[in-house]
Amino acid sequence: MKMLIVLISIFGVQAMQGQSPGGVGTGLEMWLDAGQGGAAWTDQSGNVTLTTVGTPITVANAINGNNAVEFSGSSQYYNLDSNLGFDGVAQDHAIYVVLEPDNTTTFRSIIGGQNGGFGSIQYLLQTGGSIYLDQDGTGTTANSNPGLPVNSPTLVSTTFQQSTVNTANVNVEYFFNGTAAGGNTNWPLTAAASPMNVHRLGARETTGAVDFFDGRIAEVIIYSQNTVAERAQIESYLSIKYGILKDGDYLNGTGATVFTPTAPYINSVAGIALDTGAELDQQTSTPPGGIVTMSDALTDGSYLFWAADAGTLTYGALGAGAPLNYQRLNRGWRTTELAVDANNTTVSVDAADLPAFPAGSDGNLYLLQGADLATATPVLMTLSAGTYSATGRDFVNGEFFSFASFTMPPCPPVDSPMATPTTGQEASSFDVSWTLPTPNIEMGDRFIVKIYPASTTITEADVIADMPAPEAGAATNGVNPTNPETVTSLTVDGLRPGIEYQIWVQTDCGSTGANTGGAAIQVPGTFTTENYEFEIVADGMTTNDESVQPTASVNITNGQNNTGAAVTVPLTFTDVSTTAGDDYVVTASVDIGNGTNTQSFTVSVTNDMVVEADEDFTIAVTDADGAGPGTAASAAITYTITDNDMAMVTIENVSGNEDDGDLTFTATLDNAVDGGFTVDVNTADGTATTADMDYTAIVSETLTFAGTAGETQ
Repeated sequence: MKMLIVLISIFGVQAMQGQSPGGVGTGLEMWLDAGQGGAAWTDQSGNVTLTTVGTPITVANAINGNNAVEFSGSSQYYNLDSNLGFDGVAQDHAIYVVLEPDNTTTFRSIIGGQNGGFGSIQYLLQTGGSIYLDQDGTGTTANSNPGLPVNSPTLVSTTFQQSTVNTANVNVEYFFNGTAAGGNTNWPLTAAASPMNVHRLGARETTGAVDFFDGRIAEVIIYSQNTVAERAQIESYLSIKYGILKDGDYLNGTGATVFTPTAPYINSVAGIALDTGAELDQQTSTPPGGIVTMSDALTDGSYLFWAADAGTLTYGALGAGAPLNYQRLNRGWRTTELAVDANNTTVSVDAADLPAFPAGSDGNLYLLQGADLATATPVLMTLSAGTYSATGRDFVNGEFFSFASFTMPPCPPVDSPMATPTTGQEASSFDVSWTLPTPNIEMGDRFIVKIYPASTTITEADVIADMPAPEAGAATNGVNPTNPETVTSLTVDGLRPGIEYQIWVQTDCGSTGANTGGAAIQVPGTFTTENYEFEIVADGMTTNDESVQPTASVNITNGQNNTGAAVTVPLTFTDVSTTAGDDYVVTASVDIGNGTNTQSFTVSVTNDMVVEADEDFTIAVTDADGAGPGTAASAAITYTITDNDMAMVTIENVSGNEDDGDLTFTATLDNAVDGGFTVDVNTADGTATTADMDYTAIVSETLTFAGTAGETQ
C-alpha cells in the first residue's frame, strides 16, 4: 500500500519542545510517529495526550519499511486533549501529515474540532481529494488544487502565515511534494472563534463524530512557527524516510543542502541516511514507484541518494552504453553521497520489476557501476526469493549505475569453407572442409552442411531459419575448440541426380555454451550431381506363350537411389507386331525405392482365344521423371508372344431323298482366326457314289472366312 504526506500550517498554542524531527528544534507542538508505538500513538513532543476511539490498527512496513496507522473510515479516531491553537488566532503554524487516503468520494476529516463551535478550523479531504479548510459553521473555506490521489504517496504541505494586509487574517498555502498547490490569500478568521480544548485526529464532530478518515496515516507533525527553510528541512526528513519524491533541494538536520536533483536524474529519487540531528534513521529504502532498494550500516551524518533518468525499463542495443556483449537497461541512475560511509552498500531489485531478458541472454542480471558504464566491470547479482542483490558496493559521489543482461555473442561463421564433390558411384557424396571460426566456438557447438538447388536464391537468414528447408544436409556431433580439425567426407542423403547445387556451412551455437544462434556462409562455387544410369533386364525367357506373364527389372547401374524418396522411371512400350491394350497392358513406370538400385515389374499379357501368329513388342527406359534426369544404359528388350490357340471348321451332316434335288451343307468356324483364311471343300464317295450317278462331285471348292468365331459358309 502507498502513502501520502500532507503538510499543514495552523494557528494556535505553542507546545513544549521535545525532540526535533528534521532538525527543527523550535515550536514543536505535536509529533505522532506510527513507528513509535503504532496505533497506541504517543506524542513525541510530550504536549498532547491521545485517547483512542474505536480500533485503529498498526500496518507494519506500510511505506518504505515504515509503519502506518490504518483508519477504516468508520468510527475510528483519536481525541487530542490539548488546545493546539487552531482557532481564531492569526499566527503562523505548520502541520505535516504522512498519509495515504483510500477514499476521497466524500468528506474525510484529518483534524477536526470536537464541539464544532463557530470558528473552529476543520482540516479535511473533500470529494475529489483536495485539502479543505473550513471554520466550522461559517462556510469560510480554503481549498487546494489539485486533489490528492488515492492509494499513492504524496507529500502535501499547508502553511498558515499571518497576513500583512489584515493581521487578523492568514495566508494559506498548500504544497504537494514541495510544489505549490494553491491556497487562499488573506483568509479571514471568524471573530467569534474561541479556542477549543480538544481536537480530533481522523474525525470531526458537529452533533456527533462524522467524516471519518479512510486510509493510513504514518506521521503527524505540528509546529507553531513557519519559515521556508524550516518547511524544507521537514519535507526533506519526511521525503527520505517515506521515499517521497519532493521538489527542490534535500536538506539535512542543520539545514545544509545534501542533494539537489539535476536533470536528467530527477526521477524516482530515493535515499538512505543516518542523521541523529534530524531524528532520521533510514538505512534501507525502496521508494514507491522505484525499483532499486539500497541498504547500508551508516555512520551519523551520512547520506546516499540515487535518482533515475527518464529512460524506459527496457534493454538497449547490444553494447550500447554497456560493455561488449552486454545489454543494459535504458534507464540509468546517478548517486550522490554525503560523507564517505556508503562503502558496504547492498543494491537490490525485484525481478518482477524488470523486463524479460533479451533474446540470447544467459538469464542473469549484472550491476554496472562506475563513472562510465560502457567500461564498467559487470557484477553478477545473486537471485534469491525473487530479488536480485549485489553486496559490498562502494559508491562514489556522482557515480552512475544500471543493470544489464549478458547477451551471448553471436555465433560466428566458419572460415574458408570448401567442397569437393566425388566422381564415384554415389551421386550424393562429397567432401566438405573448413577452418574453425574464432572466437566464440565452444565445446558442444556443431556445424551443419545444408544444400540447396543452385537455382534457388538463398540468404544467410534463410539458412539459419531453414526457410526454405534445405534439400539435404548433414551435421557434426559437436566440436572441441581445443582441437581445431577440419570436418571432411560428409555423406549427404537426399540429393537428386543431375542437379546443380549450392552448399552452405552453418555454425550452430544454440545448444550449449555462452554464445547462441547461428551463422552461415556459402561455399564458393556449385556442384552438379551425376545422372543416374538405368537399364532394363528381362527376368526370364523373352519368348513365351500368351499364358505366361513375363517379368523384367529396371536397375540403376551407377549406384543406388539416395534421394530420400522413390525415383520414378518411365517405361516406353513399342509395338512391333502387337497391339498395346489388346495383346498386353502397358506399365507406365516403375519406382525405385530410396536406398535400393532395382525394381522389378510384371507385364500383363492377354491370353485370348484368337488363332494368330507370334507377336513382338519392346520395352525401354529413358529418364527418371521427377527426380532429375537419367541416362539409358542398355538397349530395349524384345518380348515375343507365341500363340497357344486352335480353330476348326466343321460341316454339318445333311440327308435327303433322291428326288429332293440339291442338298445344302453349312461350314462353321468355332474360334476366331486373326486375319481370316480359306479352306477347300471336296466330296468323297460313301454309300453314295458318283459312278452310280448318285451325286455330282465337288472338287476344291474354296470357302473364304473373315476369321470371326461362329462364322458360317
